[in-house]
Amino acid sequence: MLIANGPDSTVKLSMDSSVAIVNDVNGTRRVRLEAPARRLNGTEYVPMRFLALATGTEANYDAGSRTIVLSGDTLPQDNSAR
Repeated sequence: MLIANGPDSTVKLSMDSSVAIVNDVNGTRRVRLEAPARRLNGTEYVPMRFLALATGTEANYDAGSRTIVLSGDTLPQDNSAR
């Protein structure tokens, strides 16, 4: 299971599950994902658009580095997942 913590929310994702658990100011709820988190050759892939929406951030893709960056006022100071 992957757990992402934001200042006001916690998101739990299980590999290959189409449902995530979101705990935020509105309580705890199950959310259906467009695409499940996957593990492939030791690398975990997560639906970044969903994480951005669930944490109130914005996802931007940098084609040069092939990187998705989450940004917004709700991110923790160090911008790292816990």
